[in-house]
Amino acid sequence: MKFTVAKVSECNSSCPENAIVLLFKKRRIYLRSTEPVKFLSGLEVSGLPGLEYMSMGTLDDRQCFGVMINDDLQVPENFCDMEFRDAIKLFDQGSFAAASRAAQLLSWKNTHKFCNNCGTATKQSPVETAVVCVKCGAAHYPKICPAVIVSVLHEDKILLAHNRNFRPGLFSTIAGFVEAGESLEDCVRREVLEEVGVNVRDIKYFDSQSWPFPNSLMLGFTAEHESGEIRPDGTEITEADWFTADALPEIPAPGSISRSLIDDFIDRNKSKAKSKSK
Repeated sequence: MKFTVAKVSECNSSCPENAIVLLFKKRRIYLRSTEPVKFLSGLEVSGLPGLEYMSMGTLDDRQCFGVMINDDLQVPENFCDMEFRDAIKLFDQGSFAAASRAAQLLSWKNTHKFCNNCGTATKQSPVETAVVCVKCGAAHYPKICPAVIVSVLHEDKILLAHNRNFRPGLFSTIAGFVEAGESLEDCVRREVLEEVGVNVRDIKYFDSQSWPFPNSLMLGFTAEHESGEIRPDGTEITEADWFTADALPEIPAPGSISRSLIDDFIDRNKSKAKSKSK
């Protein structure tokens, strides 16, 4: 499915019956069904009271609206709900883009009801995705935090690490936020060195992904090991090692750029193996 962003995310008290509604309660998303994924429609949520619909864009030419509901609002029993982070493995690229935008903008709108400069109430800008202070005129835009994520390769192995916040046994690629004044490539070098004590070279751009946990833009890279032995920092990273494609630990579920980087490593190794067998 193809998602197209709406330039101005306006809020309305209603939406068309055939529109897609991305309904959230805190970190959970409500769906009509999970397998296959089917989003709710404007008609299906029309009976819920006091909703504020925020325009997101279009998904395969259908209008999309995001809605955040209160904890005490009861939803119909036939609505499926699940943790948004768990749901991403079910989405195609366009569906995830729409839901990601909704999750981020709904959170931003909720935390910017008042001006950061003077404390006065804000209102939606009529010309851009921003809220404007009704007193001092300051404009406040959605916050996006750039972060890098990198697969570090060495011969036929990939460096994977266990972050302290992961569940036991789960390993992934190295990631971290970009510092002020830092290039993306410098951030890759610093994060890998800080977290696992390894220097890298041949840094190449791979892909990017909006990551609404809570408001990141993940910029993926590949890199080659240059020097250094693996030494987990003990703060963020508790374990790290080199793994071959046929002996990987538990890795992230499909849908994340970390999984895409690991899958790319697996595919490249399969291609090398086929070439050698010829």
